Amino acid sequence: MTEPQTDDLPEVLSFAMDEFGARLRQIRTMRKMSLAELSRASRVSVAMLSHIERGQTMPSLTTLQRVGGALGVPLSELFVEMSGQKADQRSVIMRKDDRLRIQFAHPGLSKELLSPSRTSDLEMLMLVLEPKATSGPDAWMRNGEKAGMVVEGRFELTIGTSVFELDAGDSFQFDGTIPHRFRNIYAGQTRVYWIIRSESI
Repeated sequence: MTEPQTDDLPEVLSFAMDEFGARLRQIRTMRKMSLAELSRASRVSVAMLSHIERGQTMPSLTTLQRVGGALGVPLSELFVEMSGQKADQRSVIMRKDDRLRIQFAHPGLSKELLSPSRTSDLEMLMLVLEPKATSGPDAWMRNGEKAGMVVEGRFELTIGTSVFELDAGDSFQFDGTIPHRFRNIYAGQTRVYWIIRSESI
C-alpha cells in the first residue's frame, strides 16, 4: 500500500517524525504487540509500520486512524510526548498555543488536536481544509461515533450514498463505521470542529 513519503510533506511536520516514530514504538511495546500483530490489527503493512517507527515516513491520516484504533488509543495520544504542555494539565486542559497541528501537502488538509492529551475515548479536533481540499481518494471508516460543526466556509460531507452540503453553523452526527468522505466547497478556507467517540476494534 502506498503512503506519502517524507518529500511529500511540508517542512513544518518533518522535524517531528523521529519523535512520532519513537512514540508509536513506545505505545506498541506497552501494548505488548509485535509489528506483525499491529499490522494485522491495523491493516497497515509491516514494512510501512517499520518505516514509521524509524522516522523514515510520516503516515497518512487514514493510516494514523487505523494504527490508533488498533492500539486502542485516540489520535492525540500518539503525539502526547511532542506537546509542550505541563504534565499536570494534560488530562484536563489543552492550551491554544500547545495544539499540535498535523499538516499534509496533499490533499490540503490539516488537523489541529484540541483534546487534552490523555483522553480515553473522546477526541476533539479542528479540520482545516484549503480551497478544493478533500479527505482523499479513499473513504474513511472508524469504529465509534463522529460529530461536528462547520465553523467557517462550506463543507460537503458524504456518508454512505448520501451527500450533504453544510454552511457555517451547520452541525452533523453519524456512525463512523459508515464509509464517509468530505471536501471543501468554499472558495476560501473551511474549518470544521470535529468530535470522535472511539470504540475498540
